Amino acid sequence: MLRPYGTPRPRTAINWNGPSLTHMRAGSMVARETMRAPSVVIEILAYAPAAFFHCMHCELIWRESGVRAKDRREQLETSLPEDLQRQYQQLSDWVHGMMEAHGPRLRFRIIDAASVEGWLKSLWHGVRRYPAVIIDAKETCIGTRFEHATALVERRLAAVPKERRLE
Repeated sequence: MLRPYGTPRPRTAINWNGPSLTHMRAGSMVARETMRAPSVVIEILAYAPAAFFHCMHCELIWRESGVRAKDRREQLETSLPEDLQRQYQQLSDWVHGMMEAHGPRLRFRIIDAASVEGWLKSLWHGVRRYPAVIIDAKETCIGTRFEHATALVERRLAAVPKERRLE
């Protein structure tokens, strides 16, 4: 619904009531789809493989022609040295294992350590080696031995109820 320029939006409040999210607008309640807040947010700082792309229009043309598929694959394969590729594969295997074990209770963010955001997060959390696993912005594990990170995540999941309620 369009409203005249400068007219304020109606106040919106979100309540977490039981299993479903209710959305209240101007005194009316409309049931929305079931949503659950993620229990644990895991940010991973690592050197990630990078591929560079053209603009959306050019990418569409290149993708349809099939010319760039081989170049793209080669670019991804050579974007990291072999030891960092192994490290990234270990990290990927750990993330997939955690997702299989805990499913939607975890939310992962992979941040390239070479990016500006990665540099700022490294500075903020005092990380000097990679990969680094940051759990709920509170606990940090560094290195490719993910047993400690797994233990911290499981302890964090045990401390948080199955569904967070916002009130």
